[in-house]
Amino acid sequence: MFISLKRLTSLLLIGIVSSSAYAQDVDDLGFVEAIPLHRAPPVYPRNELIDGNAGMAEIEFMIDEAGQVFAPRILRSTATKFESAALAAVKSYRYEPAMFNDKAVQSRTSISIQFIVEGEIEGVSKRFSSMYKRVLKELEADQPKLSKIDQSMSSMLAAGNLSSYALARYNLLELGVARAFGNLPQQMEAIRKLLMFDGRVSEKNRALDKGMLQRVRYSLFYSLVSTQRYAEALELHSTIKRKDQSVALQLSSTVAKIEQLRQGGGQSVIDIDLGVRGYSIEYLLNNSLGIVDVEGVITSLNLRCQRKFKQLSFAAGSEYQLPKSWGACLLEVVGEPGTVAKLVQY
Repeated sequence: MFISLKRLTSLLLIGIVSSSAYAQDVDDLGFVEAIPLHRAPPVYPRNELIDGNAGMAEIEFMIDEAGQVFAPRILRSTATKFESAALAAVKSYRYEPAMFNDKAVQSRTSISIQFIVEGEIEGVSKRFSSMYKRVLKELEADQPKLSKIDQSMSSMLAAGNLSSYALARYNLLELGVARAFGNLPQQMEAIRKLLMFDGRVSEKNRALDKGMLQRVRYSLFYSLVSTQRYAEALELHSTIKRKDQSVALQLSSTVAKIEQLRQGGGQSVIDIDLGVRGYSIEYLLNNSLGIVDVEGVITSLNLRCQRKFKQLSFAAGSEYQLPKSWGACLLEVVGEPGTVAKLVQY
């Protein structure tokens, strides 16, 4: 849905990312998701609007029994300059609360907010194009230099008039750089950012055609499996299945093994990095978990569940058992930026 601002100089696209349903049980049939009643558009960051820059932010948040938003968190964005505006808008949203067995309950959902300058063209500036080609050339060199690539990519972001199309091209290039120089988690996050543009730019300029998007989803699926992020892999498989049944069928044997692991309570271990934000959010496959091998400081654990939000104090060596009545959960680990640890599920 497009919403025109009073300035008539920008557009905002707001899209809901549905709550995770990978771990639904029979009793989830009594669950009805929250319904939006009021979602005012955010204020377009002034400098970005003047420079003609589009942007996007994806936010995870909870909704209480009265339909008010709480505990919003940025999952990812195209630029930090759009995050404050997106968060401020989400905090003002109002919902008809979720219901479970005819009783109002807490719930969680995600939303993607896209900032679009009115009249933007699906193209790139000459400066952007020049820097883009320079990065591609450097990547093809026998010994590509990351310093040169970083400099060119910084110039691309400073070029101004960054349309949604240009940002999609930039993030596609970012994925290429991550594959050339980054570790697997960096490659996975680059794909997650790229998938934010699914359906947000047309295919006429082939920035993100359907075939390419399915290929990166396929790649992300097996990367998630290899890092034991099985619950997120199941969630992604649901998306792939909606987009292309034939591709989903190729993953069916792996999905069946994950389901067996979930039903049988098999153990999985996920590496956690709180990064510069000081928090990390992971999908949970099982109801029993623990945090081990902490390097740094963890202050709390937030459980963001389909029907419940719960904050826990963190104590090294503690084990946690989650009630199944809370539904499918995400775990938010909060602490000092740069802290790393392992999430054990069983």
